Amino acid sequence: MPPQINVGQSPRVLIPRLSHIGDCILTLPVVNAIKDRFPDSFIAWAIESPGDFLVKGCDAVDQVITIPKGWLKKPMQAWSLRRQLRALDFDISIDPQSLTKSAGIGWISGAKQRIGLTKPWGRELAPRLNNINVSVKSKHVVDRSLEMLEVIGITSPAARFDLQIPDSAMSFASAIAADSKLKSGFVVINPGAGWKSRQWSNKRFGSVASYLREEYGLTSLVSWFGDQEEQMADEIVASSDGHAIKAPSTRLWELAALIQRSRFF
Repeated sequence: MPPQINVGQSPRVLIPRLSHIGDCILTLPVVNAIKDRFPDSFIAWAIESPGDFLVKGCDAVDQVITIPKGWLKKPMQAWSLRRQLRALDFDISIDPQSLTKSAGIGWISGAKQRIGLTKPWGRELAPRLNNINVSVKSKHVVDRSLEMLEVIGITSPAARFDLQIPDSAMSFASAIAADSKLKSGFVVINPGAGWKSRQWSNKRFGSVASYLREEYGLTSLVSWFGDQEEQMADEIVASSDGHAIKAPSTRLWELAALIQRSRFF
């Protein structure tokens, strides 16, 4: 572990966690731990769309900086981004993603202290662009990210997410949960995934819905967004022996609210 660095009581911190919504959610404990330890800190999160709207629901983040995709390959865009970041006068960058694109954001920001991960977690050019590379022992990504904070004097913080679901999404979920088929409790099936290799067979999901109804009396609610996922949802419902119903088109906040209301996901 590198020696601790003194960041003062009101550090200006950049979090360049750019992509993959699930991984961005798993980075929320980092910003909460920093704000708990340094209440007067300024924390900005650099993130690509569509995850930027999600991070805006975290009270510990003072500013969300939406990063255009592919900025590394567009010199004019990179130069404009550099000016934007340097105007915020960051003291430190903390890079749980530790890829070239995230470490590059920290580097062009002008932050003097740029904390990243050693290999194998630090990949591509990240170990060169970050100038304080931390060797971590934890297996889970949340624990690894929190372990990075030891260099700024934060040790063994609790993993706290504190993501506030908007009232509009909760109302959406409440209206759906009022359906007579769901009043006794329901399961959410969300078949979509960012990678084809992570998508399971729709007919198998249908079989799961049928089993859950027969064994536990629970109806399955199939969530979806976009034409491709709607086709998946239709196939799941059709193969569930009448034990799954299709949700309306569901955005991320609405999905979060449905999961919160559900018995099982």
